Amino acid sequence: MPHNPITSRSEPGRLDFGFVVPKNAVGVLYQGQKFVRLLAPGEGITGSERTSRAGPVIYIVDRLPHSLQWRLDLPLADPADRLSATVHLRYRVEDAQRVVDEHVSDTEAEIRRVLEPVLRKTSRLFKLVDHAEVQQALEDAIAGTDVQHLTGLALLDPAQVEVNLSDADLREVENRRRVGRKLQRAQQAQITATLPSQEPQFGFTVTVNMRFAVQNPKEVTPEDLPEMVEMLWPQLVRKLRRASHNYTVEKLAEADEALQEALDELIDKGVQGFGLTVLDADVSTDLEPSARQRFIELADIDHQSEKKRRQAQGMAANTDYYLNLVRGGSMHIAAAAAANGDLDLEALYARLDGKERERMQLQLSLLDKLRSDDAKDERHDADVSIRILDNLASEFTGQAPPANPALVDRQRRGGSSVADEEDL
Repeated sequence: MPHNPITSRSEPGRLDFGFVVPKNAVGVLYQGQKFVRLLAPGEGITGSERTSRAGPVIYIVDRLPHSLQWRLDLPLADPADRLSATVHLRYRVEDAQRVVDEHVSDTEAEIRRVLEPVLRKTSRLFKLVDHAEVQQALEDAIAGTDVQHLTGLALLDPAQVEVNLSDADLREVENRRRVGRKLQRAQQAQITATLPSQEPQFGFTVTVNMRFAVQNPKEVTPEDLPEMVEMLWPQLVRKLRRASHNYTVEKLAEADEALQEALDELIDKGVQGFGLTVLDADVSTDLEPSARQRFIELADIDHQSEKKRRQAQGMAANTDYYLNLVRGGSMHIAAAAAANGDLDLEALYARLDGKERERMQLQLSLLDKLRSDDAKDERHDADVSIRILDNLASEFTGQAPPANPALVDRQRRGGSSVADEEDL
């Protein structure tokens, strides 16, 4: 409730000998508009002050302690949130002359005028879940404000702040703390991208399963994470693009391994930004649609070429032979041979180490999948077979072969596999 500290104003006459300042108050003496002095409780004015030409004017200012209980709504870090708080404090007038000079008519309003901006500025630093910390911070903010210097009123005791939370507030706090605990754990994200191969017209499709940590969970909501990951993603893509440029599509297994190594190297150096830290990431490499047909063509062409070369040199197609191909960087040829039934895959697997087996399985799985998809279109299979034969003819004769009516007809109406046409 408003409290006016100036309880009375009087102008004692020359014969007014009985004036004294009451208990628990102070008199502020003026002559005309000029301040003269303060009068203590029980004190009156002197004869010369009473008979001065300007005439004395005395203001009686209350100096009793007063209590203020003040409830206010405060903003928080999230603009949608508010916090209700109640401030309890005791004060009294310390600078009576200032109170009179500034015509203070409501001491409580003066205190609120000075402290409210301080409290609002302080509360904006916190979220709703930090309500216990807000309480202490508000009390510290009041203690750190020189109220007496700013108002002429002195705080007699440390102020106490009570934070008022409704049941709805408490439920919201618990929900946000539960979300916060989840954000403190490692998060996962899956992102896909298309990367260039050594042949610009064909590309790889990579899926990266990434684990990351939120650097400051208190400053983040789950809704923020997708945008944060999207902003961080270009750092990883740049590294992957530099690695993928070194491989053609039939080197899928080698490319997959190189991309994983590139990403591991980057993460070991530290990938941070936009409030996230990448912990680890797994790369899974596939081919974009335009590159899948190219993969089949190159695998079959290279397989048939190698088969022709081997037969011409009288070499046996044993496990040692294909093991040398695998370790010589021609794993896709071995995969094509296995897919065509020309290779004892179990015997080869027994000779490969763990990483080589994984790469071989990747090649085989993709080749089987692509051929399964392509088998739905017989005309496409026939076209591939004709291109294989044309390529072999060019390789071994040095010139393009003449048009083959049978092949042209096969291409026109679809047909059987290359093996039915010629035993290579």
